Amino acid sequence: MKEPRLIARKLTPLGLGLALAGLLIAAWGLLEDSWQRTGLGLALAFTPLASGLLTHLAANELMNSLERRIPEVPVEGYVAPIILSVRNNSLLAPIIAEVEDTPPGNLRRIGSAKTRLIALPGTEARTTYYLVARPGKRAFAQVKAKAYDPLGLYELTIEWHPRGDSYLHGKPAQKKVELKESLEREISTLVRRYSRGMGLEFYEVREYREGDDPRLIDWKATARLGKLIVKEMARETSSPVIIMVAPGPEGDKGEPYKTPFERLSRIAAGLAGELSSKGITVGYIGLVEEPIIVPPSPGPRGLDAVLSGLAETPPFGEPPPDLAAVIRKYLRDFVRARPLLILLAPPEIADAIGGEARAVAGEANGKLVVMVIKDEKENN
Repeated sequence: MKEPRLIARKLTPLGLGLALAGLLIAAWGLLEDSWQRTGLGLALAFTPLASGLLTHLAANELMNSLERRIPEVPVEGYVAPIILSVRNNSLLAPIIAEVEDTPPGNLRRIGSAKTRLIALPGTEARTTYYLVARPGKRAFAQVKAKAYDPLGLYELTIEWHPRGDSYLHGKPAQKKVELKESLEREISTLVRRYSRGMGLEFYEVREYREGDDPRLIDWKATARLGKLIVKEMARETSSPVIIMVAPGPEGDKGEPYKTPFERLSRIAAGLAGELSSKGITVGYIGLVEEPIIVPPSPGPRGLDAVLSGLAETPPFGEPPPDLAAVIRKYLRDFVRARPLLILLAPPEIADAIGGEARAVAGEANGKLVVMVIKDEKENN
C-alpha cells in the first residue's frame, strides 16, 4: 500500500490577501508609531499561518479517520453502496475537505464519488455513492482530498488509501432473483394493457396514413367526412410495474451500514433487474418528503433509471405528507395503462402507507394493484 502523498500546500487567495493586508497595516503602524495598529497588522498577517497549522492537524485527522466501507459482498448486477465516513476525534481542528474517491474504472457508478465532508470536533460525517457490481475482485485507487481550515485561508492537497475496504468483491449471479410465487402470479396476470396496433378490439378512428391496412378503412366515416378514415385496433402488451420504496424513520438506523433502506433497496434492485429482463417497463418512486420520481422505461434503460433513483433516495426520511396525491400525479403524468405497484417499506410504516395506496387503487376502479413487501430480517 502506498504511503500518503502531499501534493500541494498553499495559501488560498483569501489567505494571501489577508496576509498582505496585515503586513501593510503593520508597516503603516510602524511609520506612525502606532503599536496597536502594528499589532493588529501582525495578527492579521500571521492568521493564515496559524490556519495552515490547523489545516495540517485537520489533514492528519482526515487521513487517520476517513474510512471506506462496502457493507456486503454484492451479486453481479446489484447496487453496492460505497460509504465514506469521517469521525473527528480532535478537540480543536475541524475537518473540512473535498474528497474524491477513485472507484474501479470498469464499474458503472451511480452518484458522484466526489463529495464535501464537514466534521466538527467530536462529530461524524458520512456520504454514500453506488457501484453496480461485476464478478471478481476490483481494487480502488487512492483517495484524493483537499483539506481546508475553517476560514478557508489555507489549502492542502493529499492522496492516500483510507481505512476499511480497498476492494469490491463481486459474486457472479449464478441464480436470478426468484420472485415469490404470489408476486410472479400477479405479474403474469396483471401486467397487460391495451396499446395501439393490430388486434381484436376497437381503439379509435383516425385519418388514413400510407401503409395502413385497407381492410381497416371505416367506409361510413369516410363517406361522412369526405376523406379516408381507418379504425385503429388495440392489442395487449406489457404494462408498467412501478416500484415504490419507503426508507423509514430517522431513528431506525439498524446495524451499522445495514439500514432498513439498504436491505429494501437490494430487494428493489433485484426486482427491477428481473422485471426488465422479462421486457417489462419499470418505474420508481422514492417515498420521501420530496419524492424521487423515475418515469417508467423499458428494458436496460428502465433498470438503469431505477438504480439511479435508488441512489438518489436518502437512507432515512418520512414519507410524503400526501402519498395518495403523489401516486395520482405519477399515474396522470406517466402511465396510460393498468400498472402494477409494488411497495417496499419497513414493517412499522408498511401498513399505513399500503392503506393510502390501496385507497388510490379503489378510486382507480381496480386498475391499480398494490403489493406490500415488508422488510423482514430474513430478507437480508
